[in-house]
Amino acid sequence: MNIPAFENEFVNYDISDRNEHQNVEFKDQEKLEIVFGLIFKTWEQLDRHIRMYTKQNSFVSIITCFESDDITRRRYRYACKHQGIGHSKKTAILENQKQAYTKRLGCKWLVNASCPKKTKKIKINSCYLEYCNHKIHPDTINFALYYQQFPNEVKQEIKYYTSKGLSMQT
Repeated sequence: MNIPAFENEFVNYDISDRNEHQNVEFKDQEKLEIVFGLIFKTWEQLDRHIRMYTKQNSFVSIITCFESDDITRRRYRYACKHQGIGHSKKTAILENQKQAYTKRLGCKWLVNASCPKKTKKIKINSCYLEYCNHKIHPDTINFALYYQQFPNEVKQEIKYYTSKGLSMQT
């Protein structure tokens, strides 16, 4: 396996826009990748990279595990929201059963990242980028709750009105 050398390269994104996953257009030449050994300057850059990658590939990731000491993040694990296997809770009594569906479909997409105390570099330690047992639907970007947020203009108006104690009618 050929591992790219990223030791002296940092992925650099402008993270001034906190709603970076909205209104992001991707071109063919801007195809994002997640590879072992990729280094980031900040956790926000890594979060943004993962969000943009998952949006580009029409699925949603979640943080399934993290470790921190005091105020410093040390390790994060990102996984597909369809990771894991759903277990039935059916009872033997038919009247007590209900039909429930699970979003846990056994997808194994996974990215582990850490920031060791010695190097203080945020690095992707391992990644498993295979999608399993579920269709990646292109409408995920439009309908996933993860991507549904108020635009910045609306957030600013809400902040203004709540800080001044005003209502929208005044």
